[in-house]
Amino acid sequence: MILFLVLIQTAVSSPPPPHPPIYTSYSARWVAPVSTPAADSASPSDSAVPVEIRYAEEAEYIGEEHRAVLTGSVHIVRDSMTLRADRVVLFLTEDEKALERAVAEGHVEIVDGNRRALADHAVYTEATGEIVLTGHPRLFDGGNRMRARRIRYHLQSRSMRAEGAVRGILIPASPR
Repeated sequence: MILFLVLIQTAVSSPPPPHPPIYTSYSARWVAPVSTPAADSASPSDSAVPVEIRYAEEAEYIGEEHRAVLTGSVHIVRDSMTLRADRVVLFLTEDEKALERAVAEGHVEIVDGNRRALADHAVYTEATGEIVLTGHPRLFDGGNRMRARRIRYHLQSRSMRAEGAVRGILIPASPR
């Protein structure tokens, strides 16, 4: 098995922050070669982009299903993207060398550069590089705002498609 989950425990000398309520901080790094389309196009030596688990109250890996289940105030960082949610399930390829998809549920917040997305549910598919947001999805980019029944966001092209009951504010770029 190539997948390792390394937990590092450090004591906190000051009172803990209000969320999550713990007296010890844990950071975890998923040490596995995980490739992304952006990393694959950068250079062959940069093909392994780690999924850093900054916080989760519980983590479980189910080997026969090739998936990791993270619950409780989950905070994940991968490359330039940050994900926070109540629960995240990471599905790996059968050889456990790459991420196939990630499913986030409950109070989902995704930050990618200056774009921020909020939803009840999000599914990221590695093969397409697309995140599909459902359950009151909202997307913010500077002063631009969008909400719809479903929002599709493509990481590489930074393009967006909103579907169903679309509402928003688009601020045109000022001419140069």
